[in-house]
Amino acid sequence: MRPVPGVRRHTPMTQVPRYRHSRRRIPLHRECRSANHEVRVRAVCRGRNRTAASCVRASVVRRSSHDLRTRGACSGSADYVLGPGDELLIRVWGKIDLDSRVTVDRNGQVYLPKLGTLNVAGLRYDQLEGYLHSAVSALFKDFELNVAMGQLRSIQIFVLGCARRPGSYTVGSLSTLVNALFASGGPSATGTMRHIQLRRGNRTLIEFDVYDLAQKGDKSHDVQLLPGDVIYIPHVGAQVAITGSVNEPGIYELKDEMTVAAALEGAGGLTSLAGAQRALLERIENRSARVVEEFPLDTQGMQKPLSDGDLLRIFPLSPKFENAVTLRGNVAQPGRYVWKAGMRVSDLIPSANS
Repeated sequence: MRPVPGVRRHTPMTQVPRYRHSRRRIPLHRECRSANHEVRVRAVCRGRNRTAASCVRASVVRRSSHDLRTRGACSGSADYVLGPGDELLIRVWGKIDLDSRVTVDRNGQVYLPKLGTLNVAGLRYDQLEGYLHSAVSALFKDFELNVAMGQLRSIQIFVLGCARRPGSYTVGSLSTLVNALFASGGPSATGTMRHIQLRRGNRTLIEFDVYDLAQKGDKSHDVQLLPGDVIYIPHVGAQVAITGSVNEPGIYELKDEMTVAAALEGAGGLTSLAGAQRALLERIENRSARVVEEFPLDTQGMQKPLSDGDLLRIFPLSPKFENAVTLRGNVAQPGRYVWKAGMRVSDLIPSANS
């Protein structure tokens, strides 16, 4: 169609380019849109500053290996207990030459040429060389002996409860509780990170705290697994939200009784611009009413206990300067200057003759 002079052509809607907003929207639940408390908590968790339990879970657990079966030769620890499936590398030279790679059978025995069958199951690795030396010396003299571990056996354990990938896992015999948590993906969004249980037989052996590992690097409570061990992850416990002028704002799981000081330490401490004169604590009392409490971060305020559902907000310092005046405009040296009693404008802006 030829264009008509003076008439503007109508553009169909299908040809109008569509533009999207570049600002990222933070999704909120319907019940949270009218409540400031939940809106702030959601913004902390789903915004760019997502930390606390979600970051602990992401930085420690999600970067995990899904196959922990031992491959290749390994050097066993001194207290490692031998069992069926372990591979031994035995070399003997002198009056007898022997170079064998043997695997412990289901009966806990190994067969060595010229020596016969030996029972090794139940021995610790540091006892193995002495045991083999005694067995060889009963038949031969003037020899040297060396023994090393080859491929280690695999064991079956169970990860149950609120885990990301619960089920049965085949792991190496040197695997520990932390290794199994890595393999299973760690706790789910509803699982605790502070009371993970290792059950052996009919008793709970230990309770492991992932916060100690992620925030302090403390692996002292990690233990070696045995066949049939059960790692149980209960539901998440009490939680508090910390926002404002802290280094790592987010939602944190409480452990036993926690004070404001302990919570702030877990959140990375106060920022350099945080103010100590004012902190705000929002709390739900008896599941019936919301209350707000304001207090300074002094000795008494730091010892204030926290409870499930609390929202602690730390305010920044005021940008106001107490003893300064600001000089702006067409001057040679604009900026802030220290205020003194009796100061005049001429003290800041000297005349052209001076």
